[in-house]
Amino acid sequence: MTLTNRWFWPIAITVAVALKIALSILAIYSYDFLEILRRATILYNLTSGHPLPMVELFHGLYLIWISIPLDHGNYQEWIGNIAAYPNDLASNILIFILKLPVLIFDLLSGLVIHRIMMNLNPARASRAFAFWILNPYVTLVTEMQGSIDIIPVFFLLLSVYFTTKRKVSLASLSGLLGTALKLFPIFFLPALVYRIRTCKRPTAILTTGFVVGAAICIYTIDRAGLNWLLALLSYDPFILQVNEILLTPYATRIGLASLFGLSFYLLTHYLWKASDTVELDGAFGAGLVILPFINYWPSYLLWTLPFFTLNSAKNKRWFVYSTIWLLSAFSYLLITFDFAGSNSLFYIPTDNLFMEALAKPIQSLRANQLIPLILGPILRSLFTAFSLYLALLVFNRNLRR
Repeated sequence: MTLTNRWFWPIAITVAVALKIALSILAIYSYDFLEILRRATILYNLTSGHPLPMVELFHGLYLIWISIPLDHGNYQEWIGNIAAYPNDLASNILIFILKLPVLIFDLLSGLVIHRIMMNLNPARASRAFAFWILNPYVTLVTEMQGSIDIIPVFFLLLSVYFTTKRKVSLASLSGLLGTALKLFPIFFLPALVYRIRTCKRPTAILTTGFVVGAAICIYTIDRAGLNWLLALLSYDPFILQVNEILLTPYATRIGLASLFGLSFYLLTHYLWKASDTVELDGAFGAGLVILPFINYWPSYLLWTLPFFTLNSAKNKRWFVYSTIWLLSAFSYLLITFDFAGSNSLFYIPTDNLFMEALAKPIQSLRANQLIPLILGPILRSLFTAFSLYLALLVFNRNLRR
């Protein structure tokens, strides 16, 4: 190995992490982050119930910021949209401190991906870590959007890792922590119990962790003064939105995500062989058949991206598949999601001529209301078809011969 090759990935990763930190400070206008900011600061004492656990975490970080001997200025005014964002040292430090958890769990997720790949192909472990850290979409939805989904994604990955190592108690604990924060890790439980399903005690231990986590999640939502069933139907940065595409609005309301997800798990139960990657492929395939049929937000793609990363590091063809899949999803989101607002581009303020020029094409695209109406369903259909094709590839490679 030459000096150039030996230092390429460390240098690339260092630059990527520095860029993540810079972008986390610059990107302030995402709905997710503004909600986190307001609930952790000016709205914290105005809620009728007990704050959600993640709100408590961010409020604690806010109190750390308050204790720093800085000129905090009239921060309550710009947080409440009464005054313009001052973009001074104190405000930048507040933004960085509140985004520090997602940055840390982004890096930790990369380390778990590295550990999983060490078990599969040690020579490709560094590549897998680099692919995750260098993925611009991961940076967009974590450090820039400020989505906390990366935290339960980390615990889901940790649960997958411990399951493959047969450390069921640790896998159960990881599943509990992830599901307690957001419910979506429980969608992947059937994939994790595949090889141990004939052993009652390990299956019960693993299942109990996820179920208890779901119960804690529902309890904390209810304790916050919210109707937990209604809370699951509308988007909230701290709560999973359960909103499927229905089979038909005129007959029995069958959700396509549930239909395809259950069908996938049933088929794997009867037709798959046991292998060292069955848990990984089960979770990967389940994500590929569930995601296309829910009304997803940008952060929901994080559920499946770690498995794309692992496959991309092992196989160049899957790197191409991963790129096409991500571009198809991003193309749909670009015309249907507010990546370019009236005063921002990818959540970065357009307060100078350069940023205004960059934002103008996307703003013009979204200004034409016919484009989302016509192109939106086409792009969504292409994304769905390609996701199902990839799920079929994953399913086929695990069939009993």
